[in-house]
Amino acid sequence: MPTILETDVVVVGGGMAGAYAAIGASRQGSKVLLLSKGFLAKSGCSPMAAFLSVPPYYTPPDSEQSIFEDGVTGGASGIAGGSYIFLANQEALKDTFDKAPQILADLEAMGVYFRRDEEGKFVLLGSGFDKDGKVRKPRFSLAWNFGLTGKSIMDVLKGEIIKRGIPYKDEVRVTKVLTNGGAAVGVTAIDYSTGEFFVVRAKSVILATGSGVYLWRYTTASRECTGDGHMMALRAGAELTDIEFVTWHFADVAWPEAWRRLQMYPQPYPGSGFYPQWYDSKGNRFIKDVEIGSKEAQAMAVARSVVGGTVQKRGGYYASWRHVSEDELKEWFQNYYHLKKLGLDISLDMIECGMSSHSWHGGIRTNGKTETSVPGLYGAGGVAPNHYPRLHTALWGGKVAAIYASERAADVSLQDLDMVQVEDEEARVTGLLRTEPANGKSPTQVKRRIWDLFFDKMWYIKDAETMKKGLEELRSIRENDVPMMRASSKSRNSNQEWVDALDVIDMLDLGELLIMSSLRREESRGPFVRGDFPSTDDERWMKNLVIKLKDGKPEYRTEPVALTLMRPKGVVPS
Repeated sequence: MPTILETDVVVVGGGMAGAYAAIGASRQGSKVLLLSKGFLAKSGCSPMAAFLSVPPYYTPPDSEQSIFEDGVTGGASGIAGGSYIFLANQEALKDTFDKAPQILADLEAMGVYFRRDEEGKFVLLGSGFDKDGKVRKPRFSLAWNFGLTGKSIMDVLKGEIIKRGIPYKDEVRVTKVLTNGGAAVGVTAIDYSTGEFFVVRAKSVILATGSGVYLWRYTTASRECTGDGHMMALRAGAELTDIEFVTWHFADVAWPEAWRRLQMYPQPYPGSGFYPQWYDSKGNRFIKDVEIGSKEAQAMAVARSVVGGTVQKRGGYYASWRHVSEDELKEWFQNYYHLKKLGLDISLDMIECGMSSHSWHGGIRTNGKTETSVPGLYGAGGVAPNHYPRLHTALWGGKVAAIYASERAADVSLQDLDMVQVEDEEARVTGLLRTEPANGKSPTQVKRRIWDLFFDKMWYIKDAETMKKGLEELRSIRENDVPMMRASSKSRNSNQEWVDALDVIDMLDLGELLIMSSLRREESRGPFVRGDFPSTDDERWMKNLVIKLKDGKPEYRTEPVALTLMRPKGVVPS
């Protein structure tokens, strides 16, 4: 009989959304337990974030309305930057921006230092320059140095969790959301430092597990982001939406691979507004016209150069700061110091870069209260980003999920557990801790096949023929490699291969859903790019693509976008 813990609210995920949700629920008076797959404040994507994509105030002509409009369309504050999306839940997105000043003030009150100028005003990054050379739309808040904002916030949130006495457990792989009568009533998990399988009985479950972009070999995601939360929610009865939308970086360090998460930030920096210049392997400056353009325009420009053969997906082009003084780099750019440890002086050396998958626009389908279609189950942060996958969305999701999960916890009692679900899940989980067959493959080997498949077949520009080949290969991995998957040891103590085996199953399931969704959407829109359907098709595809399981099989449907606060120009669906 596994150990059964009881709490009001269980938070799954130790990144920014999970940490802020745990603090928020504690403030509401809930008994909280936080479970982190990695280490609280040191895993996930949050510590690597460079800035918050919202300001404490607006500089005219910028306004709350303009940042909302950019968020809907993917403009200057939107992750796609200047593209054309219009698929978000508009009320929820507006609330994301409306609550921004409260959240920034709360972070400062807890001890986060946001950089200010000599007059005491926030130092704000802009999205580019206008025709007069002035920084356009200064609205991105940052910590004392560009590149340290995420880490600064996470350090403070962890301190607040400790200060409030909120219990948390590191190195815990949650495996299933338990249900009773269609509602979430808890989770199952393994503590992989000890190997213990245990159960948490809860009135509310908040999933804050991050995105699933660790499907790609080259990615900005940490190893925790394997789609666990997406698949747990789907199997519990919730819906996924628009998971085909994945954003890409083009400015991540190519070599060595251990440093590939370092981004060279292709946008105006604080101070004088300097930014990197880009050169191909022949020393020619390229993508000059979009060097400070939108992220999507930059990625597309590099992708076209890849297709044209002048650069490669991973390398063959370089970032240069040789036009910037070393003093200014030291003052404003944290990665200057990281690269120094590699023996590189970016005031002199150019840095080879490559493309990486970055974040997900879609995920678990939630409403403006972060509620899923399963009572008692909530989604916050990168697992449910509502087409605005940013650091602030994680904070908003944590704040809102805490409120409504706590309200539910105050209104309902702990429900009985279905012990058949628990027993079946324990059998599934322990069944993956096997050392046979002797000639089998390690879970890491299987993961590598998935990573390489996605980087090759599900790259930034996709087409039906290539995606169908990827789907066939993915199904071959499931059929041939998974039965042969084995760990090198049956030890339950700190056995990372056991966790990797669990990840493989979720990666295969989510990966197939992603390819199938990408095949269905026959257009290009924002960060979703198909070479065989290069145009945006509002008449057929201004729709959300929704996935739900029926009898264990995925069903796909489309729903017209609810254009409640803002409508695009041109053709819209009835």
